[in-house]
Amino acid sequence: MSKSLAQLVPKIARSSLKGSDSKQVLIWQNWDHILGPFAGKVTPHTITKTPGGTLIVHADSNTALHIQYHEPQILERITALAGADQIVRIKVIKTFMAPVSASAVPKATKTAPRAKTLEDALASLEKHLVIKK
Repeated sequence: MSKSLAQLVPKIARSSLKGSDSKQVLIWQNWDHILGPFAGKVTPHTITKTPGGTLIVHADSNTALHIQYHEPQILERITALAGADQIVRIKVIKTFMAPVSASAVPKATKTAPRAKTLEDALASLEKHLVIKK
């Protein structure tokens, strides 16, 4: 049974963020709740340490627009969860990666071995040509 990215983020966050800021870990663990339907399409990157931090995330262009549009609601959820003024802004770094299902990945095909020299290539080509005299 395969798991979505949204289901894996909290588990990965717990193991990779040990010793990190507890509010950041809390946000990562509640990623599904905070991002809602976009959780599987947005990857958390970091939270800046400046006063009134910035949550930096990675998302494709389409999802980035949704995140920017819903930024006030997302920030409200973060504030309710992690406390006032933990994060005051979301910065989206656009990526070109889109979720790909296993069925969309083309299967590998067997290709002919590469010729080592020009002569080998010409000899191989000659075998496949029908020469009329």
